[in-house]
Amino acid sequence: MNRFGQAIVGTIAVAACTACTACSTDSLVWGSEGAAVRSVAERVIDEMQSLGDSSDVCAGADLERGSSQVWETMAVGEPERYTGEEWTDYADVSPTWFINLSPTDDAIGGTEVPSVLFLRGSGEDLCIVAIEWGDLSTSP
Repeated sequence: MNRFGQAIVGTIAVAACTACTACSTDSLVWGSEGAAVRSVAERVIDEMQSLGDSSDVCAGADLERGSSQVWETMAVGEPERYTGEEWTDYADVSPTWFINLSPTDDAIGGTEVPSVLFLRGSGEDLCIVAIEWGDLSTSP
């Protein structure tokens, strides 16, 4: 098969996967585990905005949740497996994943916001075990 034929087959495969319910763009980009991390993080943001708490917090996790207003300007970033090489302060809560959060354009500089979520588990059994907080800085 020539390159043109390979490109067409690849395009059809991506389109078919995107169209099916078991596959998402996040799954294509980050794999099924990374997509699950993003899904939980998005749900946490939504629940923190509306309820001030989340059903995805691990049992026994002692988290600073902040006010619902600080969650209103947050969006999920890229999921990464936790290896212990970075974020060593969180090793004692045994995370398996972490995901950065980014402020939207509506964020107010100088506000303390959740910047990283640490998750434990895999697939449907992921839960938030820790939250790293940081200050937004304003640009001059």
